[in-house]
Formats: sequence, structure tokens, C-alpha cells
Amino acid sequence: MNRNLVNRLALVGLLGAMAVGAGWAQPPVAQPAPVAAGPVQPARHAASNVLEEAITRLNLFVASGRAQNPAEMQRFVDETVKPFFDFERMAKLVAGPTWGQMNPQQRAQFVSRVQDMFLKSFVRNVVSYRGIPPRVQFLPPRPSKDASRIDLMARLLFPEGKTRRMVFRFAKSGDKWRAFDVSVDGKSAVLYYRSHFMKLARDGGIPAMLAY
Repeated sequence: MNRNLVNRLALVGLLGAMAVGAGWAQPPVAQPAPVAAGPVQPARHAASNVLEEAITRLNLFVASGRAQNPAEMQRFVDETVKPFFDFERMAKLVAGPTWGQMNPQQRAQFVSRVQDMFLKSFVRNVVSYRGIPPRVQFLPPRPSKDASRIDLMARLLFPEGKTRRMVFRFAKSGDKWRAFDVSVDGKSAVLYYRSHFMKLARDGGIPAMLAY
């Protein structure tokens, strides 16, 4: 992927906003797919393809106007957004040491709890979007000694001059790359949710973490 790609509003803006509960999400604007320039590292290329595919699908979906239809929105979430994320890995990181205290049933419930919170935030941001989209510039990935993990970075450039720095953390599970954390200006989705659930755990233990 070209390191200077711009004018690609995408999943980054929406996912970044939902990651930290911010209200600055913008909608995708469909753009022609970029042409990669020069050799690309295999790990970056594979994870970038996942991100590019999700971006393209979100662009087309929002441009079609179907996001305002609840049934269409749910179908898009189930078919496109859920497969993009590794919610089990995310939930394990969110729970921290408490994960080791949960039985298998509680772990499954907690994964569903984190996934539900995350996706509901995504839907709110997509449906309620208003405004002018920023440009997105993809940056070189962070080096990693672990070939099964990689961080993809991007910068959002807003019309009024404001910028946001984003990091997507990917891990390879089997033959698939999936995101397990998103951060905006250093604010991580995993840490945001960990703070929320740790407060619940202090007040009411594991049952409080699982309650809706």
C-alpha cells in the first residue's frame, strides 16, 4: 500500500470514534482504489488488504443510503463489521487478570458483552453522521518482531485543520488478519473498555461485568 494515500475516508474515522466514545466520526466517501507503489512487506500487505476491503464495503454501504434502514444496517454489521474484529482477543485484553478468574461460560458471555457495546457504538456513529469528511493518510506500520501481529497507522486530516492519529492493531489467527484494538491520539479502545469494566468488577465482581 502506498504510504501517502489520501482522500480515503473510511472505517478509520468511524472505528476511531467508537473506540473512545468520541463524537467526531465522519462518513466514508467512495474513492477509486489506490495503486500500490513499490514492494510491500508480506505482513503489512495482508493486513492492509483486510482494512482496504472493509473500507471499500463501508464506503459503498454508506453511499447507498442503506445505513438508515435498521435491517440493512444489522446485515452489514453481521456480514462485514463482525468478521473484521477479533472480539475474543479484544475481550481477553479488556478483562485483564479477571479473564483468568472466569469460567468458559463467563468468558463467552463477556466476549458477547464487549462485542455488543462496540457494535452498538459503531451503529450509532454510522447512522448519526453529519459533516464534511476528512482526508486519511496511511503511515508506515510499526515494526514488530512477531510476524503474527502488526500495527497499521493513519492520520485523519480534517477540513478545519485538526488532525487525529490512529492505530489499528491486527493479529493473525489461522490464515486471517483481524483487528483487536483501535486507538485515537493514543486513546485505546481496549484501555477505554478495560477502565469501564474494571470499575464494574470493583463494585460487583464478575457478575457485574456480564450484566446488561
